[in-house]
Amino acid sequence: MPRFSARIVPSVAMVLAAGLSSSVFAQEATYRVVARSGQFAPGGGFFSSFGSPVISSTGRVAFKASVVGVLANHGVWSEGVSGMNNLEPVVRRNDPIPGAMGNFIDSIIPSAGIVMNSSGEIAFSVAISGTQTQYGDYAILVHDANGVKSIAVPGQLVSLPCGGVVCQRWLADIGTSLFAFNAAGQVGFRTTIDGTGVNSDNDHLLIVSDGNTTQVALREGDIPPGTFGVEFGSTIYTRIHLNDEGEILARNFVRDLNSNHTYWSVWRGQPGAVSLVAAENMLAPVGGLFFGQFFNYGEMAFNNAGDAVFVQIVEDNQGDQRDGLWINSNAPIQAVCFEGMPAPSGMTYNRPTTYSPSVNANGVIAYIGVLDGAAHDEDTVLIRRLPNGNETLIVREGDQAPGLFNGVAFLHPGYGFSQILDDGRIAFRSQLAGPGVHAGNNDSVWISREGAPPAMLLRTGQSMTVGGQVKTVEHFVTTMSAGSESGTPSGVSELGQVAMQVVFTDGTQAIIVASPLGTCPGDVNGDGVVNFADLNAVLGAFGHLGDVIPGDLDLDGDVDFADLNQVLSNFGVDCGN
Repeated sequence: MPRFSARIVPSVAMVLAAGLSSSVFAQEATYRVVARSGQFAPGGGFFSSFGSPVISSTGRVAFKASVVGVLANHGVWSEGVSGMNNLEPVVRRNDPIPGAMGNFIDSIIPSAGIVMNSSGEIAFSVAISGTQTQYGDYAILVHDANGVKSIAVPGQLVSLPCGGVVCQRWLADIGTSLFAFNAAGQVGFRTTIDGTGVNSDNDHLLIVSDGNTTQVALREGDIPPGTFGVEFGSTIYTRIHLNDEGEILARNFVRDLNSNHTYWSVWRGQPGAVSLVAAENMLAPVGGLFFGQFFNYGEMAFNNAGDAVFVQIVEDNQGDQRDGLWINSNAPIQAVCFEGMPAPSGMTYNRPTTYSPSVNANGVIAYIGVLDGAAHDEDTVLIRRLPNGNETLIVREGDQAPGLFNGVAFLHPGYGFSQILDDGRIAFRSQLAGPGVHAGNNDSVWISREGAPPAMLLRTGQSMTVGGQVKTVEHFVTTMSAGSESGTPSGVSELGQVAMQVVFTDGTQAIIVASPLGTCPGDVNGDGVVNFADLNAVLGAFGHLGDVIPGDLDLDGDVDFADLNQVLSNFGVDCGN
């Protein structure tokens, strides 16, 4: 299928109107347009609007979208199995639900859940029509190299201890968002059940399933392991993370069997063998007790090593409550960010923000903290924390935004969440403030770089050519996950690419992948010098089309003249001098 390119338009008028300096257009990022409004949609019709995309660790993209010109006007498209630059239809409205005869996809809501794992497989939710709607309205499907299969469909039987020959339980209201999907092809999701012996005190479950084997991770009414006098409460508000080892991390309420009081708690482990991470009234490492409510929406982060990061309030014996960020690495809980702890800026922390932390495969954490005693427009910091506790300040609110007009500064960095990559880089969203900044150009997305300032990947008010037309970015939507091994949706690849739904001022939309350029443009082998070794690497791979390989300097899935020109235009440069 044809591919479309996007480029920034460096007109002087646009530079001044957007409050940008000319250095903005020194190519901090390149752009790949995966799909756009008006483009032919594989399988029929023309793309109209899009949901927020997800991306694999290697840069393959998937998304939900609406189309015009056909009756099947909703669908899911993916490069995950077919490869970069080879977009294929996954499902469309009115397609049959696999394994559920007489049931069909009724609608695909672009804003509802979709998760891509590191292999490019996707899990997604759909509304259904047909006989199974007597049990529930939504299903969860998975697309892999073998096609589409059902993970959870209303009316699907669930194996649970149940006396009697005719005893049966089945899935009912399946959660359409906040589910997790790991590299092993397992989906962790919340649901209700119905059937023999089921009532309002035991009908909520957390389930882990790969479509063949279904395991119950938590069930309302069950006694939590290692406890007495309490039972699991409803899972309706539960967020679930699922690492590649098949372990869950979930917040849930437990209910006192005597007083009927509910307490928040965090659990980690394999289905059927979860253990307590933290709970209300548990002693906090800073003194005082963990307080009795979820902090915001119960944000957490998780990896394959079992590092469980969570935000929660602590109450001291005077009744004072303070916010904190904590980690349990299969050991006693440690404080990551709490009032009075020293910050890299030479100040002390007041608290973490309510935005989700993220943790990478190496146990390195990214989070947003608030400084004590700083001015309101200078008190927010984006921090990277190593497992040994050493911290690095990535960006501080009020700092000059690199490459922008003098005086344009970061405002609320990380306000739309951040995500740490396994190599330690952090993608983050930030508002901007200062000369020339207004409501039409004050939103942006960035990525940190080692040995160089953060690079801006996209900004509202920015102009680019898409499909042969100059367009101006009105707003964009991207998803940042809790880390590469958390099983949660991500719009950020391990290559540093950020996939976004971009809406333009003319009302059209596109799925765009912004890729940061290296700190030494044209340096293929990373030795800091652009020379014949780099030229030969590009020439040797010239014409490649597929996933990113060495020589694909702009990370767009091909090695072409854009990559060759990057080497030639920087030939002889020694980035170390």
